[in-house]
Amino acid sequence: MDANRRQRITDVGGPSLQRLLSGVEAQDPQFELNLAAQRIMAQLTRHRIRSGLNQEEIAEKMKVPPSVVSRFEGGKNNPTLLTLVRYAKAVGGHLAFSPKLLEKVEDLLDLDEKPELSETADHLLHEWVDGFNRRTFRVEHIYAPDCVVSVANTTMRGYDEVRAYFEIFVHAFPDSRIELVDAVESPERIVIEAKFSGTHRAQLQAGYVAWMPPTGRKIDLPFCTVLDIEGGKAKYQRGYFDQVTFLVQLGVAPSPAQSSHLRGEVHT
Repeated sequence: MDANRRQRITDVGGPSLQRLLSGVEAQDPQFELNLAAQRIMAQLTRHRIRSGLNQEEIAEKMKVPPSVVSRFEGGKNNPTLLTLVRYAKAVGGHLAFSPKLLEKVEDLLDLDEKPELSETADHLLHEWVDGFNRRTFRVEHIYAPDCVVSVANTTMRGYDEVRAYFEIFVHAFPDSRIELVDAVESPERIVIEAKFSGTHRAQLQAGYVAWMPPTGRKIDLPFCTVLDIEGGKAKYQRGYFDQVTFLVQLGVAPSPAQSSHLRGEVHT
């Protein structure tokens, strides 16, 4: 970073930001800001631990899933400066940067950051992901009464059918969890990328699988879900995942490599 640019950042960010940027001479301003954000997050994480707070409590205050806090603290995601302010508030501290000042810093470095999710999206994701993981899933807090949920070849309508569908997977995979990978939204839609993991320990039945006895196999399955929002709740949901990968991980279908090998044996 050239001296003039560093001085301009110091003028906007003050001595705290200057100290965080000290010794960083990379030419990429985005890299410099990411490094500064990670250092701030490390300091805030130490403050959280000293305060006796856990990630779930911070996530509750920030209205985000705990997996989001975990990724920020672990350095897997680079938090925006505004996210750092929210985290600092959640741990009972504060950063000496006003929102107006933060906007100036972002404009100065020509950032193209993904916008923060709205309060509605934050709330629905929190209820959807954490509710499932804690087994406190409350469909009435997420879905409209006349909701329609379609996943693979199965369609559910209304609270009772949606609740029963999720209970099928909780029963078959008692240690199952959903990990949020990413989420984006438009005014009336939320698109979620996530992973479903767990151990198959009880019978499973869904629209695309007949009664399947427990296999004891662990699965780690990426999936995508689209929520159409009306009145602050999900009216329609469409879920997508690779059904072949699901069956392969359960050990009831051959992998593509095994299938190719078997086809070769048939033709010889």
